[in-house]
Amino acid sequence: MTTDNDKTNDVNKLGQIAHLVTEDYYDPANLGFDFESFFEKRERTPEEWSEYDMRIMGCFCRDFWKNLDPNDIHPLVLHHIAKKFYNVLTGDTFNNQMPLPWDPTDPMFSRAEQQSIEIFVNIANQLKADKKAKVTNVIASVAQDYNVSYETARAAYYKRIKNLPKGHILKRDKET
Repeated sequence: MTTDNDKTNDVNKLGQIAHLVTEDYYDPANLGFDFESFFEKRERTPEEWSEYDMRIMGCFCRDFWKNLDPNDIHPLVLHHIAKKFYNVLTGDTFNNQMPLPWDPTDPMFSRAEQQSIEIFVNIANQLKADKKAKVTNVIASVAQDYNVSYETARAAYYKRIKNLPKGHILKRDKET
């Protein structure tokens, strides 16, 4: 059976180990930011929003390292981090959940989807430029430019063209 004294000893040991590990990296001067006024603000600039998760992490570190006591961490900070970790555990990437201003974001589209969009745009631009061009010829040309099969380029084009409203400039009354 674990006693309260054992738990206190475990926390103290954890604190001692953490202090030894981070002794060279932890500088209290780096955590002197005024987190309280930052979080009390109702409106933020886009730059401040991009720093929000970084500030949450900084507040977490400041409050923990102050006395090496997890109880010093504000419950809203813990809730925010727990929510983000839960989202990571359910399949999202850490970078999407806790973005840092200097980290690139995950791309919106997969590489294949991005290529499919580029193929569609290329076909659409060529058809717009030459109103008399045959769709099949343009698709074949673009497929060759992207080193993909005709079927792949055709699927990329028709996947998007079918979603355009009737009468759209890219839609033709009768595909040629």
